[in-house]
Amino acid sequence: MLTKQHLENLRPKIEIALSQQLRTAEGRFAGLQFARDCIDDVTRTASELQNYEARLSDPRNAADPTTSNGNLRAYQEGYVAGLREALDTLMQLIAVAAEHSTVRSEYDRRLFDAVYRVSTRLVTIPESHVVALEQILGIPLPHGYYTFMTTLGLGIYCDVVALFPPEQILAEYTEEVDGWASFWENPDAVLSREQLQVSIPLGKSIEGDQIIFCPTYPERLFVLPRHDNVIYWIPEGFKALLHWVSAAGVINEQPAFTYFEPFRKDRQQHGLHNEHPSLPLPALVQAVRAQWTLPVAHELHQDTEDYHYILLFLPTIGGLVQFEQVLDGDPRVNVSVSYDPEHANVVVALAEGLKVFGFE
Repeated sequence: MLTKQHLENLRPKIEIALSQQLRTAEGRFAGLQFARDCIDDVTRTASELQNYEARLSDPRNAADPTTSNGNLRAYQEGYVAGLREALDTLMQLIAVAAEHSTVRSEYDRRLFDAVYRVSTRLVTIPESHVVALEQILGIPLPHGYYTFMTTLGLGIYCDVVALFPPEQILAEYTEEVDGWASFWENPDAVLSREQLQVSIPLGKSIEGDQIIFCPTYPERLFVLPRHDNVIYWIPEGFKALLHWVSAAGVINEQPAFTYFEPFRKDRQQHGLHNEHPSLPLPALVQAVRAQWTLPVAHELHQDTEDYHYILLFLPTIGGLVQFEQVLDGDPRVNVSVSYDPEHANVVVALAEGLKVFGFE
């Protein structure tokens, strides 16, 4: 495992690499390769670490600290903490080596103030990690990416898009770009081969569409759809992250109400279903709400090609309740509740109340 002393010894090499880096595609890839070499131990072990954390969070693997299993668990927890510290130290070293930082306006800093936080327990990314990423890539990233990472962090935006943290961009950059050939081979491509080769993957939709940034168009973002070889664009970038457009017209509209749910390993889920509801879904939801004493911050209705959803946002549980019904005439209704673990007792009471309406 990388140690803090090992990383401190890398400081001169990092400074030299950054000062000599060319502002070209070749230079960016060279700088990226250097950075990937530096953090190779961390990124490679991070995957293994995720498995460790999954085991540690599984109640079935809880162990008495006085046993051998308990000792192994303590070792794994220490290993996790050490890796996180190593990665943070490396990113800080790279950020310190930067000669200047990008000035961000008040508007940029408040870009996501209106986004509803499903939970206030966010997993934000340190500023130094974003600054380090910019230095390694050799280009300034959209201000919206910086604001998203430092104010919202890891999670899902409107249940559609999740952005990559800096270390994931570093780990996957060249591999992602190598897979974009089908887009630049399209004779009607919005971006040329040269432009795509210097673009940065910033995130993905839940359907697998890739969100990328092309330095040629600093105010825009682009979408490489999973099921098409025609590039979409996001005209206003992070200002309207879900407004997708193609040559054929609008692909997706930016919703009036936006929300964000953080990715945390301790987030909890609870599910119920009702095979034969006695009321249409909207009336059923209103009947459920009428018996609740908990405040509902917002009620959102969404339709997809196959489903109708009604989402109730409940700040008291740091979560939301989602009612789902297919649109083919099947009367069944499924309910899922996501919430912060400290509110488990409240959710149990909510589930008991739903049983009155036939949910089980």
